Amino acid sequence: MTHEADFAHGYGCFFAFIEQKRNPALTGKPVVIGGSGDPTKRGVVSTASYEARKYGIHSAMPLRTAFKLCPDAIFIPVDYEEYVRVSRNLRRRSVKSLRFSKM
Repeated sequence: MTHEADFAHGYGCFFAFIEQKRNPALTGKPVVIGGSGDPTKRGVVSTASYEARKYGIHSAMPLRTAFKLCPDAIFIPVDYEEYVRVSRNLRRRSVKSLRFSKM
């Protein structure tokens, strides 16, 4: 699968997708992105991998609730700077592709 196809598949779980690309050992595991990454502290789920969603975990859910649903999930703090960087790179690629396809 190409990087672009990977991205399209992971679009609904964008932050989790990026974390799985950064650390391939997370692929196929329930990953929850949110708050400080500590489910014992206050915070909400920003996004969850498809594997975590199978347990009923979803965006805006309290981290503590997500932990109760899937104690084996891997909780990771939000890294907005990285997500913005990747998003911008993908957008640039898309714009370049569109320019070439119009030629």
